[in-house]
Amino acid sequence: MADFVGSWKYGHSENMEAYLKKIGVSSDMVDKILNAKPEFTFTLEGNKMTIKMVSSLKTKITTFTFGEEFEEETPDGKKVMTKVTKDSESKMTQVIKGPECITEVVREVVGDKMIATWTVGDVKAVTTLLKA
Repeated sequence: MADFVGSWKYGHSENMEAYLKKIGVSSDMVDKILNAKPEFTFTLEGNKMTIKMVSSLKTKITTFTFGEEFEEETPDGKKVMTKVTKDSESKMTQVIKGPECITEVVREVVGDKMIATWTVGDVKAVTTLLKA
């Protein structure tokens, strides 16, 4: 998991608008999220990871233990249950159980890029972060 540790800046995304609409985010909030251009800091302490996201919308700090389900809030204020598992030192999978759907997010570090693939039903979006 050490591959994730450090600072990451927003690179680009593909099909994120369709993904956000599929999970029930309002059109107004979709526009705000798409324009937020977040920066992330990942830290690791034992089996716990902390992800700090700073964007024009807000700052959010999420700390979790791999393999344990926890509650978190989505950017549009919905409460969801999330579980993150380690797939390898450079790959992790997050399952988000929301009120309308279940989303799977696979994050993988490849060189100086972190590629996150967001899947809900038949909709897939990809976000690429760049090592800062």
